[in-house]
Amino acid sequence: MRRKKAIGYTFLYSFTLISGITTYPIIAHYLAAAGTNVVILAGVTTTVVFGGLSIYATTTKRDLSFLGGMLFAALLALVVISIFNIFSPLSSTAMLVFSFIGILVFSGYILYDFNRMKHYGVTAEEVPLMALNLYLDFINLFINILRFFGILASDD
Repeated sequence: MRRKKAIGYTFLYSFTLISGITTYPIIAHYLAAAGTNVVILAGVTTTVVFGGLSIYATTTKRDLSFLGGMLFAALLALVVISIFNIFSPLSSTAMLVFSFIGILVFSGYILYDFNRMKHYGVTAEEVPLMALNLYLDFINLFINILRFFGILASDD
C-alpha cells in the first residue's frame, strides 16, 4: 500500500513538472502577442472561478455526479476538434467559441471533482490522482481563459 502511494506521488510531481515546462511556451506566446495584462487577467480570473466553483461544489447539498458522463463526452468532442484544428485551423470566431466551451467544460469538471470528494470521500491512495485531476482542471481552465482573452485582445 505504501509503495502504491509513493508511485502516485512520484507520478504527480513528475507530471506537474513536465506540464509546467510545456505550459510555459503557451504563456510566453500570449505575453508576446497580447501582453502582460491579458496573462495576469487570465490567471486572476482562473483563480477566482476555481475558488468560487470549489466553494459552491463543496457547500451544495446536490450530488453533481450526473455531470460526469456529459463532461466526458464534451471533453472528447474538444479533443476531436483540437485534432481537427491541427490540420484545418479554425477561424478566430470559432476558436473563441471553442475556448468558451472549454471554459464551461473545465468549470464543470471543477464542480464534479470537488463535489465527488465531498460526497464520496478520498482515500489516501486516491489523493495523488485527485490532486492531479484538480491540477488539470485548473491548468486547462487557465489555458482556455487565456486563449479566450487573447483572442478578444487581438486586432484580428
